[in-house]
Amino acid sequence: MMMHDHSKLFNYVFFGFVLLCCLLVSLSYVPESSGPSFYLPHRYCLNNGPLLVVHVLCDFIIGTCYFIIPSLLIKFTFRIKQAYPELMHYRWVFFGFACFILSCGMTHFVEVLTLWIPIYKFSALVKMICATASLSTAASLPRVADYIEKRFVSGQGG
Repeated sequence: MMMHDHSKLFNYVFFGFVLLCCLLVSLSYVPESSGPSFYLPHRYCLNNGPLLVVHVLCDFIIGTCYFIIPSLLIKFTFRIKQAYPELMHYRWVFFGFACFILSCGMTHFVEVLTLWIPIYKFSALVKMICATASLSTAASLPRVADYIEKRFVSGQGG
């Protein structure tokens, strides 16, 4: 499979899943058959104690870091663009990583929300987005890394 075809595959998977997620978001607003108050927020399981504080702080810190990392990737991408403009053909790899990392961060922020608001359908949707972004990135990275290593690191060209 040529690199160009591989990036098309990634784009089709990614944008197809985005469309699916938009449909699922609309479904997440449909109330549960047993009523919207059927589930309790997670804070009740944690008895509003010190463990709740640990969950909030850790998920918030992790989520914040997951949002900082893509900004560093963007900065790195601009530096690469100046030093190796031929690598800009593969900027979709950085976009894939950014989607993956941002979606991971979103899961942590939603986990903080579910401590007070029982939005478990929405939480599941965010986790589905994260799983798809993770799978797409993991599936595309080995081939891209191998190609870039052969082309730019070991000097075999092509």
